[in-house]
Amino acid sequence: MSSVTIAHHVSARTEAATLASALRREGYAVDPVACGEPGASGLGGTLLARATPTVLLVNDDLLHALNCQLGLLEAYRELAEQTHFCVLMASTERQGPGGSTARVLTSLERVSDVIRYMNFWQNAYLTERRAGADTPEKTSRLNAIRSVSQEIGETLRLMRDRKPPSVAAFIDSGRAGFVAALGEPSNPPNPAAAVPEQTSAAAVEEPEAVVTPAAPLPAPEADVQLPDNNPDARDSGTQTDSESAATDARDHRTASDTASHASAEEVSAEEQTGQKGQASETAPPTANRNVATVNSDGGADESANESASPDHSANARDGRLARKRQRKQQLKRLRKLYSKGRTERATAFAQEVLHSDPDFDQLRFTYAIALLETDAKAHREEAKHQLSLLAESKMAGAAAQALGRLALAERNYGLARRFFTLAYRLAGKGDTDLAYTLGALLHDEFPERHKQATRLLRRATKGGSKVVADAYYRLGQLYQANGRLTRATRALKSALAHDRDHAFAAYDLARVLLARGRVGKAAKYYRLAARLNPEFVTEDNEEAFAPPTPEVEADKFASYLSSAAQSSPETVKPDVVSLSELDAAAEGPSRTSATQATSLVAQAPKIARGLTVLITGASSGIGRATSQVLAKAGARLILTGRRLDRLRELSTELSAKHGTEVRLLTFDVTRLQETSEMLATLPSDWQQIDVLVNNAGKAKGLDPIHLGHIDHWEEMIDTNVKGLLYMTRLVTPGMVERRSGHIVNVCSTAGHEVYPKGAVYCATKHAVDAITQGTRLDLHAYGIRVSQVSPAHVEETEFAAVRFDGDTDRAADVYRDFQPLRARDVAEAILEVIAKPQHVNVQDVLMMGTQQANSTTIARSGR
Repeated sequence: MSSVTIAHHVSARTEAATLASALRREGYAVDPVACGEPGASGLGGTLLARATPTVLLVNDDLLHALNCQLGLLEAYRELAEQTHFCVLMASTERQGPGGSTARVLTSLERVSDVIRYMNFWQNAYLTERRAGADTPEKTSRLNAIRSVSQEIGETLRLMRDRKPPSVAAFIDSGRAGFVAALGEPSNPPNPAAAVPEQTSAAAVEEPEAVVTPAAPLPAPEADVQLPDNNPDARDSGTQTDSESAATDARDHRTASDTASHASAEEVSAEEQTGQKGQASETAPPTANRNVATVNSDGGADESANESASPDHSANARDGRLARKRQRKQQLKRLRKLYSKGRTERATAFAQEVLHSDPDFDQLRFTYAIALLETDAKAHREEAKHQLSLLAESKMAGAAAQALGRLALAERNYGLARRFFTLAYRLAGKGDTDLAYTLGALLHDEFPERHKQATRLLRRATKGGSKVVADAYYRLGQLYQANGRLTRATRALKSALAHDRDHAFAAYDLARVLLARGRVGKAAKYYRLAARLNPEFVTEDNEEAFAPPTPEVEADKFASYLSSAAQSSPETVKPDVVSLSELDAAAEGPSRTSATQATSLVAQAPKIARGLTVLITGASSGIGRATSQVLAKAGARLILTGRRLDRLRELSTELSAKHGTEVRLLTFDVTRLQETSEMLATLPSDWQQIDVLVNNAGKAKGLDPIHLGHIDHWEEMIDTNVKGLLYMTRLVTPGMVERRSGHIVNVCSTAGHEVYPKGAVYCATKHAVDAITQGTRLDLHAYGIRVSQVSPAHVEETEFAAVRFDGDTDRAADVYRDFQPLRARDVAEAILEVIAKPQHVNVQDVLMMGTQQANSTTIARSGR
């Protein structure tokens, strides 16, 4: 076989070398490819050009680096189709307290981990757009970041689906694991093989800096430039040019006496001129300005200070003024040396001044910021040390803010949060720019702190700075995520009031208005967003935000009549309404006369109105059809699944057609912790789940028991049995507490019979049947209904395609020459079960197409 490509970020070079050594010992030829270096080409294109067995090491730095992400999604999809491709999780060096460092393993287990990277790239794109693209280079970079921001979510989903192990775990799997992932090696094993070409320490040394997209938080100018103004009132004053030159020369001689590496040849012509005029300058005062007289016993005579003459007071005042002038000139000189790029000289000068005047806080701060601007790792450590010495000074707040931005640049978000919080407290909580910085950090990286982020961003909107529009935009996102759509509308409108060109605020406002059923206004703001940013013009958006038609207006009128009929005391509501009547009523005046429409609507209220229904596996098939049927019946929906793009598409459709309130949760029901975390994110007014539809399920393979694939069995058991149990366990405690609720499990005719080559799938569906009956016994005393629907063959689903691993021809053959059930047939049966009066519990609905007698007996006589 050809050599194995190990793709990795430069910061994971050590782990890549360790893996390469292990592979070589087993006879594999290895060819590492590193990304993350400045100016490097996109990783995706490099991997596609090689077309070899590939191991991708994923760490935090790789997910933040632009040239590592470029083209990665396309390459990932093509490589994933190969047999020999695997993903491993690697570690990244992180700064800890006290200057310590540690390597932290990157994880994508939690949904919040994925959201963090998606937020990073979205904010990187927003930041780059605000900066403008007035050159071809900037335009190219903006387009690259935009592409990554659009693809990163899908890339991470594909990575998570593979459940990648760590590099160490893969190495521990030994030869068997290597062969399973990469195929047989081309050479015989060589236990003595070592890592070639990377034997020196330099070969695995971390790079000093990696070029990544702009940090998501904008930095105020005072934090990234050398301060020009001295905030300490003691250091203010004016000085003549001759005094400045003389002080420069005197400072130069002092620094030269103490710093051995500052040679005489470095003295500039300007400094030589200053030395000539030094004789006219008064000698600087000593470091200790309050010198007491000494008595004959060698002690300090305190009375001498108390009885100081007016001349002595004048001398002291002159001394203080001279000290101010000296400090000002020292600051000026330090800035001048750094501006000329004479870093070593400036460092020696600053250290000498601080040695003789350790309380000169402004120079210490300036020195630290200048070191940070050099972007050298050694200088960063010295800068951290200098800033930490300002903890008890008047500049503690500025120092904490600088340390926070440094931690942010190093992606140490926990440390950045602590420093920004300290700076915010020291500023008296009145600094609106700091409120925005801290609030934005919490919004991007700590979603569990959304309440604190909301308070900070609301305070940031009180300022007059350029961040107010973005503060309102982030508030709108927070309100939208927590289901507070009215507040989200107000916040997003405020963002547009402060920045009429904020395309993302306009687009999000359109989405919120669509979710609230304001179709006309949603279309208006979508057009604004599309005009500001043509990237929003897509086929799906054009369909979703289409202006209301007469038919839509008729539906709205019918809904109004329905509401009026329900509120009328003379109207008697039937317990059950047929679905045909409901469909006819929903057509409204466009299909019937006004009188007929009124009559039908009065007889057919939205029978699921007010119910909060959670549907698992809603992105396709029976789950999608059930969402559409229940939305039409007036329910508000919590839709879950693994494919966020499909859920978003469905949500937009339901909001546009029926004005349905929808919450989306993206997770895998087979992962208990992830499922629990996502359900916990529901706002309080969505926590009361009235109906749980356990629809998520699958079949894998169609083999006799002695040839079955273990991984297929485990996948079916995890999804069909464990997933259903996890959801039931997490939702039913609330139902028991309220003493109401309804669970509908989607079973199968395979839960009532068995058929050849389906032993394990049938077993999982028999388990669903048993769980349904047992759950009914456990919960009937609490007024909770438990039902199941057991369909046979169902068309319009991905069931057969999943079973046969995407073989569409084989999947289509399952439904050849007969008419099976459709997904909507099952969805309508679920609605009929839910719509029964509270005192009626349907235990099971066993349903088949007319041409199907059981799982294996089908009349294939044509449709």
